[in-house]
Amino acid sequence: MSDAPIHDLADFLRRANLTLKDEYNRIQRRVLEDPGTAGDQGEENWAEFLRGWLPKSYTVVTKGRIIGVDGRMSPQIDILVLKPSYPTALFSTKTYLAAGVAAAFECKITVRPDHIRDAVRTCSLVKDLFQARTGTPQRELHSPIVYGLLCHSHAWNAEKSKPSENVACQLNSASQSAQRPRLLLDVLCVADVGTWSNQIMSWQMPPPTMASGKPVYAAPSQCTVATAFVASTVEQNETCAQFSPVSVLLWSVFQKIAREDATMRDLAEYYRHVNAANGSGIFRSWNAELVYSSSVREKLLSENPFVGSLGIDNEWSRMFQ
Repeated sequence: MSDAPIHDLADFLRRANLTLKDEYNRIQRRVLEDPGTAGDQGEENWAEFLRGWLPKSYTVVTKGRIIGVDGRMSPQIDILVLKPSYPTALFSTKTYLAAGVAAAFECKITVRPDHIRDAVRTCSLVKDLFQARTGTPQRELHSPIVYGLLCHSHAWNAEKSKPSENVACQLNSASQSAQRPRLLLDVLCVADVGTWSNQIMSWQMPPPTMASGKPVYAAPSQCTVATAFVASTVEQNETCAQFSPVSVLLWSVFQKIAREDATMRDLAEYYRHVNAANGSGIFRSWNAELVYSSSVREKLLSENPFVGSLGIDNEWSRMFQ
């Protein structure tokens, strides 16, 4: 373990993680008596976490449906994060305008395989309410809404069970049904196991060759897009004193909302630098001709593939976290 002092932010988030663990134990003592109330309490735990850590200008509400501009409605969703511009007159309607919702989350006290499959399916339904965007890799690879699954714990409690592997397997398997990267789940957190954050990479082929110790780039001949649910788990980070699953969750949510809201970018970058988690994931490749518009493909193939910042404000970045 490093001798470096634990950053205060990491310490605050570890305490928040412990609070979720304590709440899970409390809820479990009564879950058989009243499963419905237990579920509501679990949702409220996560809602309170988000209210405490997202900017005050974002309003966090529970149990509502999202309505698209064409009138189509989502299923009921446990938690919705409303944009600062959302009309206050509509806060209590329980039907929320898609353009005003920054993020949405399903919540489970004890996650099971069917919960992951259902969340992936509902995510695609919700994101399909938003019109596909064009013009830059960021716009074409992402939906304007962040969608996630938040869980206190898991159901894999047998002696030789491997919860992190089981979550990853279920998430990767269920996500094969998504037809576009923008329809994928953005983040999955199991508070006592880890956090899985969707990352998207875009680059041009062929890769560079080396000459005199420096990379030499040939004219690109094709675009490649890959996605991965990068896992940062308790098991992977047992020697990292600054790690907690909710710290990675917060970093991920800030990064993803900040793509749409420039006022969040300073804190998103701060969280990125403080986040010390180790992570890994399995990449899925996509046909760039199906993912990108012809104008974006043409621009990507006509320019040096590594020109420009990889920062959160670059809509032509080669990596989106």
